[in-house]
Amino acid sequence: MPKSPEQVKQLIEALEQSDYTPKPYSGRGMFGKSCVSVSGGGDDSECPSAWDIAKELFSEYWDGEFDNLPEPRQDCLGLGIVLYWPSYEWPEETGS
Repeated sequence: MPKSPEQVKQLIEALEQSDYTPKPYSGRGMFGKSCVSVSGGGDDSECPSAWDIAKELFSEYWDGEFDNLPEPRQDCLGLGIVLYWPSYEWPEETGS
């Protein structure tokens, strides 16, 4: 279920304040739609659990505010990984 623009804005702000750079991403089966994502280093052989990264993202900074954040999907790319939340559609006015 798509999230409201306010929920998307809160996630983007939380990512930014947690020293991540959120970007639009169009994952598998999204048919050209973009959602909120973050990228990480590493390679395919060391691809960590997306959920472990997501929990680490917010545990230190947000005191449970994002406990209901759905598990992100994860793609392992040749130069790292991307975590993305398909239900958090990237806002058009934010750009890419």
